Amino acid sequence: MRSATSSRAANPLQRCNALFWRLLPFGGTSSRCVWILSTVMLVGLLTAPHCTGAQFLVQDQVQDQESVGTNEHVSPNRPSESLSEVEIAAASQWVESLHLTDWLGPLAPVALSPFFGITLLSGLAIWGPEWMPANSFLSSSTVLNDGRMFGVFLVLTFLTSIPRMTKVSKPFAQAMDRLETYGTIVTLLVIRFMAPLEPAVNLETPEVAFLGQTIVQAGIFSVTASVAISIAMVINILVINSVKFFFEFLIWLTPIPTLDALFELANKSFCAALMGLYAFSPTLATLLNMLLLGMCAVVLRWMHRRVNFYRSMVFEPLLAVLWRKYSRPNRAELTAFPTSAWERFPALARLQIVSDEHGWRFRHSRWFLPAIEYVQEKGALELRIEAGLLTNTLLVTRLGQPVAQLTFSQRHRAHLEQLATLLGAEITSTDATQRGWTIKEFHPVA
Repeated sequence: MRSATSSRAANPLQRCNALFWRLLPFGGTSSRCVWILSTVMLVGLLTAPHCTGAQFLVQDQVQDQESVGTNEHVSPNRPSESLSEVEIAAASQWVESLHLTDWLGPLAPVALSPFFGITLLSGLAIWGPEWMPANSFLSSSTVLNDGRMFGVFLVLTFLTSIPRMTKVSKPFAQAMDRLETYGTIVTLLVIRFMAPLEPAVNLETPEVAFLGQTIVQAGIFSVTASVAISIAMVINILVINSVKFFFEFLIWLTPIPTLDALFELANKSFCAALMGLYAFSPTLATLLNMLLLGMCAVVLRWMHRRVNFYRSMVFEPLLAVLWRKYSRPNRAELTAFPTSAWERFPALARLQIVSDEHGWRFRHSRWFLPAIEYVQEKGALELRIEAGLLTNTLLVTRLGQPVAQLTFSQRHRAHLEQLATLLGAEITSTDATQRGWTIKEFHPVA
């Protein structure tokens, strides 16, 4: 008998929480978090800021002077249609002081090649051509204008680019890819918060609001402008870099030796071209960056599942050879990927299958979201493991009819009998294609 999924909560509060996550677009893994944060950032950056406290400090004396002759009391929270000229000018000057195009324009090349992108930024800051327009990001950053910064990241660029040229050394480079990305993000955040604060308004008053103290308020969220821009920068880099990593991983799987070097050279060339566009026009670079970000966000979830699948199929057997203990199944658990959509699980979603005395639980964990679970009692389903040459297949049937087909790696190749015993499944050594279970011919029964 089918068990309720995790979204069918036991109390109304949990039920409302599950309904909230279902109503969000791009339902799934990390892309939903990207959508939430991007929406908050978009609303916060595009709507007019609410002025409170240290945002736009207009003294009471200025308000009294504006109200002289009209005998009207100026409320600090009056609606936008009654804003004074002073506040409108202050808001306009605050938006200009953010320099959004200067900060968001170089994010696409930095995401494509993190260390190389920082090297180019440092080079522009030190030896930028005369025709390059004024850029607050490059001119105000003491970190980028340091020659030692350029030298360090130039060396890191060579150290991380050369291993990507060959298929033998590329796994090491891919393992260091996350460290390269996170290191670049930390560097940009340090540059961001070390940048000198600029006055957001220029009123003839003793008190002035600074960019770092300006608060962007969108609904219940209230953050400083620097924090808001920093969050947008982190999201931008992670999304584009994750999609680039997927193509890089596929290139490594191809049997053509020179394709890895060609892809790396093409990536570096495209990165340099985008940085050249940023030097010429930060506005055009920002628009192109937003276009790339939107395209990558659309396919992010689809690519993330496939990266997890290929990683499991390729690296788990290699790790099992190097570490014998890793190949032995000690618990009644298995990581598998459905070849097609099944229940609420999308195709190639990473499932954790757990068996106990009551039945089986199929679980798909997601970032910051409730996990998807599908529980079945013993006797409701039958599981059968069929060994293959490169991957193994877990067949899920109900009353002899196919329900789902899941693929798992050769991690437990030498201990499939023990794994089948722990999971309560049958095992056959027949190749799956001899029994008509190929992916193209497989048609699950609803």
